Order: sequence, then structure tokens, then C-alpha cells
Amino acid sequence: MEIKAIRKDNLVELNVREMQKQKEEPFHVIMDAVDSLKQGDTFILHTIINPVPLLGVMEGRGFQNEVKQLEEDHWQITFKMRDE
Repeated sequence: MEIKAIRKDNLVELNVREMQKQKEEPFHVIMDAVDSLKQGDTFILHTIINPVPLLGVMEGRGFQNEVKQLEEDHWQITFKMRDE
């Protein structure tokens, strides 16, 4: 299953929920999207779980996050670079 991030101005959005439902590991797709981010971008990720390990990885890369559970199997995580 090929999934790509969608960019609109400074917003990059990626939905890996279908990939997860198919039992596919989305980490590489998420990291590809993260690697494409530019200064000032906001990254919104949609998943079926609260990806706690990913939050730590992203924090290590300088991102802060806001996690919202929209439905039982729909989590939205917004990542922004921390102000230095």
C-alpha cells in the first residue's frame, strides 16, 4: 500500500490509518514525511493508536506535539518544531 503525505503551504498531513489496519508498519512512511519538512512546517499525522514511541523519536528531533483522540481508532498528532 502506497501512502504519501499531502502538502498545502506549510502544512504536511499524513494518514496511515489504512496502512495500520492492513497490519503494515508505517514508520518508514512517517519518517519520509518528516524528512521532507521545512522550517516552519506543521506536520499532522493520523493513526489508529496513540504512537507513544514515535512521540519520543520526534521529541529527539526537536518537535513538540499535541495529541488528540478523535474517535476510538483515530488519533491526530500535530507536530511543530520547538522554538529554539
